[in-house]
Amino acid sequence: TGSIQLADGSGLSRNNYISARWMTDYLLAMRKSPAFGAFLSSLPAPGEGTLSVARLSRKGERVRMKSGSMDGVLCYSGYILGPDGAPRYCFSLLTNNAIAPVGEVRTALMGIVEFLLSL
Repeated sequence: TGSIQLADGSGLSRNNYISARWMTDYLLAMRKSPAFGAFLSSLPAPGEGTLSVARLSRKGERVRMKSGSMDGVLCYSGYILGPDGAPRYCFSLLTNNAIAPVGEVRTALMGIVEFLLSL
């Protein structure tokens, strides 16, 4: 379909394309999987692992997301958890061919995540 094109399995090819819609549909489908608990616990919180530079307010403890990046590309996809720890929302923020410095792009994306946390 127009929402996904995989040239290889590495995720590092510029010929791989996944739309934000496809990714959020995938995250929604994973919620119904018997493996969801393991899947969710495999996703880091901001400040952990590949998200060590992702800065959020204290409410950021309620986010589990995966990052993806390469030159000119920065993406975050994951879940906003409710106060009970259960997923409340899923999201996928994808930027491609960014001309702004990566720090500015990251700050803008973290602002969107902060907004989602406030809902």
